[in-house]
Amino acid sequence: CLENLFGWSGMATEGFCCDASEAVRWLDDLNEKAGRKAFGFCLDVGHLQLLHKDFRTFIPALGDRLVCLHLHDNDAVHDQHVAPLSGTIRWKQVCDALKEIGYAYDLSFETFMQARKALWFDESLVLPWLTVMAKTAQCMRKKIEE
Repeated sequence: CLENLFGWSGMATEGFCCDASEAVRWLDDLNEKAGRKAFGFCLDVGHLQLLHKDFRTFIPALGDRLVCLHLHDNDAVHDQHVAPLSGTIRWKQVCDALKEIGYAYDLSFETFMQARKALWFDESLVLPWLTVMAKTAQCMRKKIEE
């Protein structure tokens, strides 16, 4: 899978596949060369937020090429990798766009920074934190499928 990446020079700057049309061109070209659908896209939702991209247009542009997600939140300035609903991402827009394309793959949370903080503070917080992440995933899946 290709992923939308960003650069950093005091602030997030566009990197590889941060433009949906660029990502589509790359994927279609790679799949044509492979002679089958061998390549897909892994959308890093946090990176999209850092670059102030519109989920409502980016996700539909990828369509069925979107086969993997990195779900995490941030403050729209730093790549914080915190839990969804802990930052500035409008998750309803994300879920609505995923629903629009019929996304049926896994919801992969990339929230390791928050998990580490819980572990470093008190190990007993890890299981409750993971339980909240599981409930969040169930709620997101329901919104995508309903």
